[in-house]
Amino acid sequence: MGGTGEQQAFMKEQFSMEATAAGYAIVDSARESDYILQLRINPNLTVYSDGSTVEPGPDDKQYIVELHLFQTSNNEELVTFSFPFTDLLEMYEWTLFLLYQATANIPLTKYTAIVDTEHWRNKWLYIRFSFDYALVDYAPDAAKNTTYSIPTGNTGGGTSSVGIPISRIDSFMPGAVLGIELQFVDFSPRISMAVEADIKMLFGDPSGATLIPTIALAVKVPIKPSKHWMVEPYVMADFPVSTSAAVIEFPLVGIGGGIQIAAKGGEMGGFFADFNAIYNIGNVHTENLSNDFSPKEIYWNRFVVEVGVGYKLGFFNRREE
Repeated sequence: MGGTGEQQAFMKEQFSMEATAAGYAIVDSARESDYILQLRINPNLTVYSDGSTVEPGPDDKQYIVELHLFQTSNNEELVTFSFPFTDLLEMYEWTLFLLYQATANIPLTKYTAIVDTEHWRNKWLYIRFSFDYALVDYAPDAAKNTTYSIPTGNTGGGTSSVGIPISRIDSFMPGAVLGIELQFVDFSPRISMAVEADIKMLFGDPSGATLIPTIALAVKVPIKPSKHWMVEPYVMADFPVSTSAAVIEFPLVGIGGGIQIAAKGGEMGGFFADFNAIYNIGNVHTENLSNDFSPKEIYWNRFVVEVGVGYKLGFFNRREE
């Protein structure tokens, strides 16, 4: 652009403000624009045919601003002209005039004064909230217990019993998730990396708990196929905590993965659907509350499939588009 830092900042601010007021959209990405208005500030030198130059005199304008208008689709220069000035203050009354001279023969942009950026999916930080619905499956561990033993009476001085298979238990239950996501590195303009930490709540559980709080950690790869969509496959680990008196021991960790599909929901974030599955490493160890059955302690394998919908709100733009 040339010129001093003060001149550059002034010209950019004034021409952007006047263009917006005139009904043109100012977008952050050159590839998303219809036209590019390029400004160049140079000393107002007199150039002779032999290539020599002369500095402007004290009564002459000291600088010139050159305006170059390009059509983005074919990089064709449509308009070029220059305007002399000395003091930036005098440019206040000329900026709009110069803008109209440059854009007199072009229509409004395709956005018709609606700024459409990709900032929503290029934030440093996101806060996410979602409502979830989960299928929780409890299957008896075949290596430890498969049947209940129910006594049927005394025979010949001994006690007889009958075995009943321990049934698998499936339960659907609502839940909610509050989380924070940090998007911190780019592999390319369309692929990033992020980490997320969540507090998850499931309201009800086959173990007898009315609430299962869980801390979940995920490593995500945001993929950005078009500016209105973001797809984030991820791997995750979660750490559930049982609040049921019937649970003797809960697995320390579960591992799994999923995918989150987000659609633009304004400049600050997006609406998303989330699908994931988690398998707990180790058994859920519960107490058999019936005095008539044995074993008194039962070991289960726990598997959870979750579907959620929500919104992620972003903060701090990572880069200009």
